[in-house]
Amino acid sequence: MSIKNIIKNINVKKLKYPNTNLTFGQVLEIETRRFADILQKNIDNYYSSYTPSVYARGSSGGNLRKSVSVNDICIFSSNNKTITAEIIINENAIHNSILNKNSANAFWLMNDGWRVKKDVWFKDIHRFGYFEGTNFVEKSVREFNQSNKYGIILNIIRPIVYYYSNTT
Repeated sequence: MSIKNIIKNINVKKLKYPNTNLTFGQVLEIETRRFADILQKNIDNYYSSYTPSVYARGSSGGNLRKSVSVNDICIFSSNNKTITAEIIINENAIHNSILNKNSANAFWLMNDGWRVKKDVWFKDIHRFGYFEGTNFVEKSVREFNQSNKYGIILNIIRPIVYYYSNTT
């Protein structure tokens, strides 16, 4: 049997992580939840950093605050030497546009920012026509890495499209 086949057949939920009583699977679940907690804290910090002057967020503070979740049993996949544990950005991050019938992934728009490209009346209004982004994902990765005792490398995968057409 080749090393490639041996690695392919390793069960991370049973293999012990070095110098611990935990399996690789347990370590990945713990660290996935830890990253999700750090990410949630940074989203909450952003929401606490300002008060909207035109609209009210509602009693929940906005759906984006409830968009990060982790499955009770993390979804693991592997590709060569990379093991992936998934943090889910759920449907609470999808918001309907006030301008058209499309919806947008508010999680990534708030993180990365946006700028209206058309010459419309609101293009120069902060948080409406443009927004520099919060970078809460990048801040969370930095914070995670500062206390990363297992040497786990985070790979953030952005969606290809931030806006979705609701028209058929």
